[in-house]
Parts: sequence; C-alpha cells; structure tokens
Amino acid sequence: MTRLSGSPAPAPSQPLQLMLLVVPLTSLAAFKIWGEIGLIAVAAVMPVLVLGLRLKGRNPRVAPLVARDTGTRQDFLTLLTPLSMPRDGLDLARAASACFVMEIDDFARMQDRFGHQQADLIAERIGARLRAMLRPGDMMLQVGDGRYCFALNPGPQVDLETCINIAGRIQTTVEKLIRTEQLTLHATASIGFCQLNRNPGETAASWLEAAEVALVEAQLQGVSGLRGFTRDLAQKSQIQLRLRKSAARALDDGEITAWFQPQISTDTGDVSGFEALARWHHPELGVLGPGQFLPALREANLLDRLSDVMLAQAIEAMARWDTAGLNVPQIGVNFTEDDLRDPNLPERVAWRLEQAGLPTDRLAVEILESVVTDSQDESVIGCVTRLSEMGCRIDMDDFGTGNASVSAIRRLNVSRIKIDRSLVRAVDRDPEQQRVIAAVLTMTDKLGIDTLGEGAETPGEHAMLAQLGCRHVQGYGIALPMPMDETLTWISNHRARLVPAPTVGHRS
Repeated sequence: MTRLSGSPAPAPSQPLQLMLLVVPLTSLAAFKIWGEIGLIAVAAVMPVLVLGLRLKGRNPRVAPLVARDTGTRQDFLTLLTPLSMPRDGLDLARAASACFVMEIDDFARMQDRFGHQQADLIAERIGARLRAMLRPGDMMLQVGDGRYCFALNPGPQVDLETCINIAGRIQTTVEKLIRTEQLTLHATASIGFCQLNRNPGETAASWLEAAEVALVEAQLQGVSGLRGFTRDLAQKSQIQLRLRKSAARALDDGEITAWFQPQISTDTGDVSGFEALARWHHPELGVLGPGQFLPALREANLLDRLSDVMLAQAIEAMARWDTAGLNVPQIGVNFTEDDLRDPNLPERVAWRLEQAGLPTDRLAVEILESVVTDSQDESVIGCVTRLSEMGCRIDMDDFGTGNASVSAIRRLNVSRIKIDRSLVRAVDRDPEQQRVIAAVLTMTDKLGIDTLGEGAETPGEHAMLAQLGCRHVQGYGIALPMPMDETLTWISNHRARLVPAPTVGHRS
C-alpha cells in the first residue's frame, strides 16, 4: 500500500535530547562517587528512562487523525493551532513539515450530475483511500464538499521535490477507478501545498490559507493541477484580496464595463456582429481582463451582477449603433451555467430588449460547450430552450474543447458554433488542424448551423478559415476588444478599407 512517505522521521523530543546530553555527566559522577557499582546502576537505568521518554514524546505536538470528520475548516485549524503558536518557546519548525489542500475536480458539477448522495459517496470512498495512506502522526480532515486538508508528520523541513512527489501520490490514489452501485467513474483532484518555511504568517490560519491560495492557482491550470505556495503567489493573492474587497464598489461605480470585439463575415468582409467582453478599469492596476478579476468576483458571489451589467451595456451598444446608422446584425453576451439556472433570466432579457426597441434575434446568448455536454440540470436546459423559443440566437462557445453531441446541439437549437482557438491556431500551416475544422464545417453544413472561428490572429489563419468555408472570424488579427466609443470610429474605418467585390458581366 502506498504511504505518504517522503517526510524524514520525526526528530527526537526536547526532553529526550536533554537526557542524551546529561548521560555522560551522570555516568562520570556516579563512577566517582560509587565506583563501578554506580556506573553499572546508571547503565541499567538509563535505557529504561530513554525508552519511556521516546514512547511518551512520540509526535507529542501532532494530534493523530481523528475517527470522526465533522467537515469544517475550523476543525483542522483547531488541530493545527497548537502547532503553529510557539507559546512554549519551541521552534515552529518542529510543528509539521507541510500542509496540503486537495479538492476533487468539478465536485460541484458532479453533485449536479449524479446527485448529492452519490457525490458524497464518491467523496467518502476517496477519503477512505487517503486515510489508508497516512502514517502515524499525519493529519487529514475533510473541510468541505470534496475538499481535504493534510499536515505531514513533524520533522525537518521537506523540500519541494518531496512535496511534489507526495502530491502526486495523493492524485494517483484519487484517480483510481471508483465503483458504486449506480456508477463507475475516474475522478481527478487538484492540490495546493505550502511548506512550513513558506508560511506567510505565524498562525495555522495563515498556513492553511496559503495552501488554499495555491489550490486556487492549481485549479486554474485545469484538472489534476498542482501548485506550491510562493512569494509571487502571495503577492497575487493579495491583489485578488484587494479585488474581491472592491468588486461590489467597482460594479456600482461603473469601473467594470463591456468592451466589444468585432466579428467579420469571410464572404463580404462586413461586420457581422460583436462580442461583449468584461474589462475592469482599476484606478491603481489599470485595465484588467476577465482572467484577472473573475476569480475575485466569483469568490464575492458577484458573477450574477456582472452578467446584468454586461447584458444591459450590450443592448445599449446595439441601440447606439442603430442610432448612428451602423449595421451591426447581432451582439453576443456570455452566460454562465449559474446564470442559466435563473428561471427569471428569459424575462429579464426580454424586458431589456423591449425597453431598447430591439428584436430578440439581435441578441446571441453565448454558452460554453461544456454546459451543453456536462449539465444534467433541467433548469439550465429549460432556460436555454426558452431563450431560443423567444427568438434569441444560441451560440455554442469554445467548440472543440468538449464532447457536444449532435442531439444536444439540435435539442438546444444552436444557431452558431464558435470553433475554439485551440483548433484555429496555425490552421494555415497544420494539415491536421485543417482536417479537423473541415470535419466540423461539414457537420455544421449538414445541420444548417452557422460557424465562426475564434482567435484568428494572423492573415494566414483568417484566409484558411475562409477557404475551408468558415462563415465568420473573430480575433486579435481582426481587432482587439475596445470600449464602446471606439467601436463607432472602428466600424467606419473598416468599411472604408473594404474593397468592393468585382462585378462579373455576362457576354451578349
């Protein structure tokens, strides 16, 4: 059975160290006073005392794994706090060597897909496996849904390579096939860890928080992510904390706004639409992209407010383009799975469009392919269906990153597939990419679905997409996202650059 090995054996306790220091002096004194009899007495008694101290002092500062896990973060802190508060003068380094935080990947989605009872059973099976890996003195507690914390047996500091190896063993254990009465699956897990000498503070809370910060960073890497806490990560964590604290004010004060990236027809070169993308005009950090601040909004439970802001500003932009006499057929707005669980979303969309005097087919509801493939929530499917029945266009975003079936695409009445950048990259030079996109375009042509290539960054990629038959393109090779006011000038300049298609006459 694989163990959480890699940590050195525990160091001798302090009383034992003191005993070993005084043995020579005690022996010398006994010999001088009582002669050989005293020396024999010391030799007989000392081993008994040493053995007793070793048994009494084994892992004296680490609470063993408790039989009951109450599932709260505070329980783990309660166990760690005596270790991290050196009130008795002992060195903090004697407390434990590393703290790990592990979370089952996509556990919330697992709960939605299989139900909370099955998901909890999966977590229970994984937890039992992990407990079997522990050594005496190691600690482990479940501190949330699908999340576990570990603290290694005390001893000298473990190095980075050892921590990575231990994390790898944990992930391997999690990834073994899981069978219940109702399902069989492979789970994965992401892990963040913090070595004791990298603890940014002097408390258990700061140590555990550092490991949790590393976990968040690991999860950004995708499934089976792994990250150790560093000083740079600490600085990034402080920035995220600042953003989280100021997110609500930023939404209220209009610091977070919609920018717009154009989409171009490959047939005519005309503007065929725009996509609304969030940007934060931070007074100190400058313009931030969504990858920098969405985690902060998510932690502050403000993603629903962001969606409202983006929807309102996208519809306002459509109205302004119409007033300026600029032909922009549609605007795309991204909606998360949580947004689509809101039963009132279709009514809110309809009300905003009606207030602006715009028909529903001018709005493209962009949903990730993963929402279509993974969501078993009927409220999500029902919301998308209602938006489609209202007349809104449904764009499937990031196509090629999931496994959307033809039946799912037809069920949701998808209007357009947006081919992910990972397939578009180097398509003009990579024959394999060309074959993949050609296959996608053949499918969409048979289904009567429109297509757009995302992330076209070079003229070659743009030209190859057009040659293969992709109807629209979007990306930095066309234009970067821009504030609303700049779109008016950009559209006019783009139209001026278009060369009219040659007219082919008929011979008489």
